Amino acid sequence: MPEYIDARQEYPDFGALVGLQIRLPEPGVAELDLELSQFHCNRLGTVHGGVIMTLLDTAGMWACTDAGKASVCPTVSLSCSFMKGVRITDARTLRARGEVTRRGRRMYFATIAVYAGDELAATAQGIYAVPTPERN
Repeated sequence: MPEYIDARQEYPDFGALVGLQIRLPEPGVAELDLELSQFHCNRLGTVHGGVIMTLLDTAGMWACTDAGKASVCPTVSLSCSFMKGVRITDARTLRARGEVTRRGRRMYFATIAVYAGDELAATAQGIYAVPTPERN
């Protein structure tokens, strides 16, 4: 099983700020883990929807990089459904899995899910621009 990429060291950007750990087990698939802290929560003690959306979007984007071959695949569209609220007392880690479902010449389509333990917390459908050599 591939080791995680520590976003804080390899890619010092927004994903690093959030605390994402990224694994690319095969081309077209990305798995992200996020160890939760109070900073990821809203005033009600549930994980902020923006944090979950970040996991969904980032897992889709990394899946579209084909195991890191492309540097980035910009998001064109992301449609999200929240299935349940996640309290930090119920789950210490969120896991996202993104998988490319269709490859076009200029766009990739991905299905993404976020889990809190064994429970599905959110799903998304994403469309990402395919990098061309001159844009990569």
